[in-house]
Amino acid sequence: MVKFEDVDPEMLDQVERGWQRRGRVSWPILKMFLESKKFVVKLDITDTQRKMSSLYSSLNTYVKNLNLPIKVLAIKGDIYLKRTDIDKDGNSIELGENAEPGKEPVTVEQMVGEIDQGKR
Repeated sequence: MVKFEDVDPEMLDQVERGWQRRGRVSWPILKMFLESKKFVVKLDITDTQRKMSSLYSSLNTYVKNLNLPIKVLAIKGDIYLKRTDIDKDGNSIELGENAEPGKEPVTVEQMVGEIDQGKR
């Protein structure tokens, strides 16, 4: 049986804001990777308390839900992040989902800003 607990209406704003909070591990990793302008990186997760499979799953979910230009790969027990919006030389490529006639493609900086502001 479920029990209901009374909540102070003034506390509701704080509770609602908690749902918009970005992750403590996954989002900072993805944000740093996007801002690094690197094409592909291998994650060193020895200092984290997350298991590889858990972090991989979390990163993949963030990428898919936020429609980020990143591919998350798990190869031989390691996690790799690969950019899909630039080539290996760092040249920008137009993404299919961002390429709309008459509309400017969304930049990585715009994406990160929208996500940080809770607009995505």
